[in-house]
Parts: sequence; structure tokens; C-alpha cells
Amino acid sequence: RCGVAARLTIGRQPFQVNVAPLVGSDSQFIGFLHVMFPPSGEHGNNSSAVAAKGSSWLDEERSNLSNLGLMAGFIAHDFNNLLVAITGHADLAMLTLPESAPARAHLHEIRRASERAAAVTRELLNYGGAKKQARQTVDLAQLMLEVTQLLKPRLAAGVAMRTDSSPFPVTAEADPTQLFQVLLNLTTNGMDALGGKPGQVTVSSRVETWDASRLRGVQIGADRQPGSYAVVTITDTGCGIEPGKLATICEPFITDKPSGFGLGLAVVASIVRNHKGILEIRSRPGSGTTVTIALPYSPLSE
Repeated sequence: RCGVAARLTIGRQPFQVNVAPLVGSDSQFIGFLHVMFPPSGEHGNNSSAVAAKGSSWLDEERSNLSNLGLMAGFIAHDFNNLLVAITGHADLAMLTLPESAPARAHLHEIRRASERAAAVTRELLNYGGAKKQARQTVDLAQLMLEVTQLLKPRLAAGVAMRTDSSPFPVTAEADPTQLFQVLLNLTTNGMDALGGKPGQVTVSSRVETWDASRLRGVQIGADRQPGSYAVVTITDTGCGIEPGKLATICEPFITDKPSGFGLGLAVVASIVRNHKGILEIRSRPGSGTTVTIALPYSPLSE
């Protein structure tokens, strides 16, 4: 659906390179397709040499992609060793404190954050080994509460975080680690949108019935079937998003953050597609933003 065009030079030969995401029949992100060719009018009489250089470049790219999983595994392995040390020292510190010590609550949160980070490293290790994670029934309401509890200590002065959780389980079949990453990313974006100014981030969860009219206009999942969905909504009172940017906001490398890479929402979109879910972003400049994710509802078995 989208792509990036660039120019590069191999030796003295200029090339045009088109790069586009590759998506399978199940809407799962596979990788990137690279197409390289000499620009029109610049083929000259050395087409064989150009083809050879192009083939060599493509072979190198394939090698780089094949090594990516291995590199991810090495990084995850080393990072996991650091997490073991963090968790171990947190446990030792808790053993030295009385039950009434206020610091125990902070150490408990350190341990929980470390466990979440360890789950992310397991995802990287599984990616490096090309393994698929088994999904399970996940309560989005409970997962959202864990995210808000993790982020509340980071709230700036004058910023409130409000939760409106369903009293009933809001369940879906999902990878809990990936879903936690989605909710953490979207809630952090809501906090960042306030720009350090007073405001509010509201997160809510519920089970809703979506019909065909409700599915119109969503960024991801407009072709999903009407039915029951487990829904989480994150609303902020921040600066909002220009209408022209909403169409491409989920594309890679699109960002308004000075220190951002523009990959957060691209990853969110990929995970939502992978779960056959829906992503909707509604915003107006100066009126804040509402982001909704909806996954097929999977009721708890009796």
C-alpha cells in the first residue's frame, strides 16, 4: 500500500530503489520488498555489469535480512541476563525490608517491570528462532490496568490518568506480550501528546457490537466482519493531529516527535492486523485524540 523511493550509487552506476512492505494473505507483515533498477535513460551500454552489481546488492540484502533474526536473538540474550540481575537485586532488597516499609511497593513495581521486559526479550528470542507464540485468552481490561499502573509514576504535574474499566471481562484471543506493547505504546503516545501541559488521559475497556456502519472509516480492519469485539479506547486532551496526517499516521518513519523514529504506530498496526483486529484513530487539531483498538471478542469458557 505504501513504499519509499530512493537513489543510490554502486561504483559509478546510479540506481533507483523502491522499497515496500510485504504482507501475506493473512495480513501478517512478512518483510520488505526491494526493487532496484537503473533510472530511465541511464542504462548506458553496460547493462550486464549493472545487472551483476544489482544482483550482488540484492544478495547482500538477503544476507542482512537473514542475519537480523540472529542479531535480535543475541541482543535479547544479553539483555535478559541484565534483567536477571535487576530482578535478583530487587528480590534481595525486599528480603531486607520489613513488610510495612514504603519502599517495598516501589521494589515490587521494579520487579513487575522487569518481568514485562523479560517477556519482550522472549519475543525477540522467538523471532530470532522463527517460532510462533501461542495465543491465549487475555482480559484487555486487566491488561490496561497494569499498563496504567506502570505509567502513573511518569505523569507530569497537572496530568491526570483516568480509567473506566468494564466490571466484566473484556477478553480476546491474543499474545499478551504483544498486546501489552500495543497498549503501552498508545497510552504513552497519549501522555506525550499533552506536551507537559495540564490535561487528561482516559483509558476505557468494554465489549461492543460493531456493525458495518461502525467499521467504516477505521484505519485498520475496515473489512472485518460485524460482531462482538473486545475494545480498548485511549483518549487524550492534547494537541490533536492534522487531518492530512491521519491517512499515513500508521506508516513507518512518520512522526512528529523530535526524538521519535516513527515506528511505534507502525508496530501497533502490524500487531493489530496480526490479531485480525481493528484500529481507529480520530482527532482534530486542538481537540485531542481518541485511539480505539478492537479485537474479536472471545468469551471465557464456562
